Amino acid sequence: MYPKLDLYPTSQLIKLEWIRYANDEIVAFYHTWLPGSYGQLLFDEDLEHKNIYDILGGNRFGVGTMLVLSGNSRPELIECEISATGIIPDYIC
Repeated sequence: MYPKLDLYPTSQLIKLEWIRYANDEIVAFYHTWLPGSYGQLLFDEDLEHKNIYDILGGNRFGVGTMLVLSGNSRPELIECEISATGIIPDYIC
């Protein structure tokens, strides 16, 4: 079951697609639909050098956030990485 966004059928949406690279290799391709109110926040941003998660970070909007450790990050370095981004997750799992 997918969570509902509580949008009206006439709500404006913005489609966003991006590619994630690591060492000049494509490692992921993403696409998502954002409500217009969030998508418009990206219009003037430098998406080549900024992460959309940083721009739309839950801390900015008072939304609870969670950092999921996927095995790519070393647990002992998490606090440093969190401090570097300035985005403090509400939960870490």
